Amino acid sequence: MINQKLSTLIQVVAATALVNTVINVQPTNAAVLTTFEAATMQSSTYYNQFGNNDDNGSVTVYNQTFNGNNASTVVGNQHYSSGSPTIGGVTKNYQWIDNRKLIGTYDQVYVRTADSYGGAIDPSSNGGRSNYITVNPGLGGLTQTTLTFEENQKYFGMWWSAGDPKNRLAFYDSDNNLVGNFDSSLLTQTIQQMPVATQDLYKGNPLTSRQQNTGEYYAYVNFFTTGNSSIKKVVFSNVVSTGFESDNHSVATTYNSIRGTAVPEPLTVLGALTAIAFGVAFKRQAAKANTNYEFEGNPTV
Repeated sequence: MINQKLSTLIQVVAATALVNTVINVQPTNAAVLTTFEAATMQSSTYYNQFGNNDDNGSVTVYNQTFNGNNASTVVGNQHYSSGSPTIGGVTKNYQWIDNRKLIGTYDQVYVRTADSYGGAIDPSSNGGRSNYITVNPGLGGLTQTTLTFEENQKYFGMWWSAGDPKNRLAFYDSDNNLVGNFDSSLLTQTIQQMPVATQDLYKGNPLTSRQQNTGEYYAYVNFFTTGNSSIKKVVFSNVVSTGFESDNHSVATTYNSIRGTAVPEPLTVLGALTAIAFGVAFKRQAAKANTNYEFEGNPTV
C-alpha cells in the first residue's frame, strides 16, 4: 500500500513530468494515446486552415460538423460534411456520409444549434458556427451514443466543449475489444496543472463572451492508436445531466506524427515508481522546455 507521502510525491512528479513537456520516450503499452490542442483550437491540426500543410498534409481527414450540409467541402486535406439531423431531438441511425462515401453511423444523436455549450467554427459554411451533439439524459433521454466506422481508423479527434469529469469515451476494435478509454477527469487535471494564465484560456467558450460558461473547459482532443491497434467503434457516455457536448469529429485511417499536449494515463504502482525514479530528470527538462509532446512517425509498442 502506498503511503500518503509517497502518493503525494507521485502526483507532483507525474504532473511536473507530463504537462506540456517534450519527453523523448516511447509510448507505454496503451493502445490509444490522448493529446489536446492549444486553447481556442476547434479542429484537428492535421491541416492549417490558412493553407499551410504540415507533415500530415498527405493524410485525408474526414470531419463531421452536424451542420445539415449534405455536400462535402474540401479544404486542403480535410473533408467537411454532415447530413440532415433532427435539431433539438434524437436522430436514429444517423449516417456520416462524405460525397457518397459512408464514414460511419451514429446509432442515436441529439443535435443542438450552437450556443455557449458547443458549436465549433465550420470552415464549410464561411466561418459560421456548426451544430453539435450532446449525450445528456435530460435531453432525449440519451446516456450513450455509439459511432461505428465502416473502416478501421487510426485517429479520432473531437472538440470537447463545456467539458466536465463525467464525460466518457470508450474505443473498440473490429473484434469488439476495448482498446482505450478517455477519462475526462485526467484531461481536466492536466489543464489544472498548467500555469493559471494558461488554464484560464481553456475556460469558457472561446467563440462567445468570456463571461459565458467559464466554469467548464473547452479543448480539441486527439486520440491516436498505436502499433496494430485501430478504432472501429467509439462510445460516448454521460449518465448524469451534466451533458457531454462535442463537435467537429475527425477521423483518419493513418497518421504521420502525434501532436499536442499529452494527457497522462492513470499511474499504476510500477508507473508511479518509475515516475519517481526519473522525476528529477523530467523536472529539469520541464524547466528548460515549454513545447508540446510530440512523436515523429507512427509509433509502435
